[in-house]
Amino acid sequence: MLEYIFKAILITSLIGTVLAIFITIIKPITRKYFSSRWHYYVWIVVLIAMIFPIRFPEPICTQPNDDIAFYSPIQEHSQNGMLDTSTDVPEPSSKILNNLKLFAKDHIKTFALIWILGFALLFLSKVLSYGFFVLRLRTCSDIISCSELKRFTDGKIITRVSDKFSSPLMVGIFRPTLLLPNTTMSEEQFNNVLSHELTHYRRKDIIYKWFVCLVKCIHWFNPIVYYISKQVNIECEISCDAEVVRDMTEEQQTRYIDTIITLIAAGNRKRTIITTGMVSDKKTLKRRFMMIKNKKRISKIAVVISVVFVIAVICATIFASGALNGKFIDEVVQSDVKDSKLEEIKTETGKIIYDNNTGDVVSVVSDPNLVTGEESEKIVNADEDIENPIDGEISMTFGKFENPITKEIYQHNGIDIKAPEGTDVMSSITGTVTEVGYDNEKGNYIVVECGNVKTLYAQLATTNVKKGDEVTVKQSIGTVGMTGTATGAHLHFEIIIDGEYRDPQFLMR
Repeated sequence: MLEYIFKAILITSLIGTVLAIFITIIKPITRKYFSSRWHYYVWIVVLIAMIFPIRFPEPICTQPNDDIAFYSPIQEHSQNGMLDTSTDVPEPSSKILNNLKLFAKDHIKTFALIWILGFALLFLSKVLSYGFFVLRLRTCSDIISCSELKRFTDGKIITRVSDKFSSPLMVGIFRPTLLLPNTTMSEEQFNNVLSHELTHYRRKDIIYKWFVCLVKCIHWFNPIVYYISKQVNIECEISCDAEVVRDMTEEQQTRYIDTIITLIAAGNRKRTIITTGMVSDKKTLKRRFMMIKNKKRISKIAVVISVVFVIAVICATIFASGALNGKFIDEVVQSDVKDSKLEEIKTETGKIIYDNNTGDVVSVVSDPNLVTGEESEKIVNADEDIENPIDGEISMTFGKFENPITKEIYQHNGIDIKAPEGTDVMSSITGTVTEVGYDNEKGNYIVVECGNVKTLYAQLATTNVKKGDEVTVKQSIGTVGMTGTATGAHLHFEIIIDGEYRDPQFLMR
């Protein structure tokens, strides 16, 4: 389950990164036409995309054969049963990506544990820091009565004053507290302070900042989330200023700026964790003052366009996130289904036992008595001596099997033989190499043919022959690997006689 969550987080982190880069690139344009409030709240779209994965289930591909829908995890074949040999030898870049994919798959549990540990430590540190700040606030400040608050809000707000804090700020969600510095301010300056901080309160900016903090803890490994957090803090103060000075005269705007400068001169400008305040860094202050002096009215057309733009971004995000999660997570969801017992399923050629705790195959038993008389006759009449390509335990036999999770029947057209990675794979027949290729399911594979007999060797780490080579029985043609869809090193071996797949166990010496 942890790996499923981690994979979902990786996908949402990617979606959020792309969105953040896109919004940043177009910012020079949106600055001219969209409001500062729009620039503040547009980041919510990015943050929601990073924390709430959306999933569109991917349709399962099936192939008809003998009136039964088969899905083969090793290969997909056409209705006439012929082997699909249309793939080409992979480029070096494809091999590198495949190796990276295998590395990530093998270490996904480790990565998931590191991620959850980082999340827990960072979130705990944020909560503790906030707790210590609130404790310090209560011990270093006194509660006062502030009747002026009624002019701005009917909410119950605790007002405190302190010599230890030089900047006014709002803190708390359930018990909102306004902290005022113990400095001398004129009536107009005091009203400016209240107007600014109570605007934060009405807009629920504290909740917004807690949400940003949560997303930052979840995506602590992604540098873009720290950039988003910084942008939210900057746009929060700029949009708040814009709302406060919206109906002010030019002279009143100047005195509002003077109020901020007075508070800067009074002392520390360090931002306290998850609070709102009038004071910020030099670069942000410059932008705030420019916005106040050059404030502009946003036309109704610009408002409509900005809303349509956000809706388009949301739709694109939902589609991208849903498609990616549907494609990459379905398999993980299936493998994480938990039962508490082994399940035995009988098939046409034997039985297969699954561990429902992990979804893994525990054992596969093939029963020769289940092979029909017609098939046995075909096997007896096979006129080609076929050698065992490798020594090892057969981990999966030939036949039709039912997936205990999806309840789908699929055809396994060969056998899987366990062997250490790098073990030599021998040709089972004397013949001609007709294919040396790669695909996502089979990995690297080789096809050797002689007359009406065709043999396929898949999941190879390396190949020692090329198309057109003549090989003899027991000649080394490659080495064991797990370059396709596989959970461990093994050889996937198939035999096709007269265009029909046969069980290799009854044909090999």
